[in-house]
Amino acid sequence: EVFEIHEAVVEEVSSEEADKIAEEQHIDATMDEGIDYITSKDTKKVIVNIDSISKAYHAGEIVNIASLKEKKLIVKNAKFVKVLARGTLDKPLKIKAGEFSDTAIKMIRLVGGSPTHVKYVIKK
Repeated sequence: EVFEIHEAVVEEVSSEEADKIAEEQHIDATMDEGIDYITSKDTKKVIVNIDSISKAYHAGEIVNIASLKEKKLIVKNAKFVKVLARGTLDKPLKIKAGEFSDTAIKMIRLVGGSPTHVKYVIKK
């Protein structure tokens, strides 16, 4: 699934650069809200870093708990994902997660992506 790409400020951003550029460009750490569905067997909280996501996805793809499991970036019994800002991000992605570090949000927005804070709901 591909989504509409927002205006990118930079083509690639590292975690070290993100806060500085975001401040200069007046990019804040706000994000959309949504719901993601998980199975009742899921039990574990996990983290995933921006650089791992960047390597595993193509521009315009949607990153969520299901696709992270499919790409084996997180364990199958994960029920909660937090995105951290290690490394660099070089493409716009729509990333849906339970939590983000502020720097990760800025990185996603700076390259034209979209961070969405999701509430995980059990799929019956």
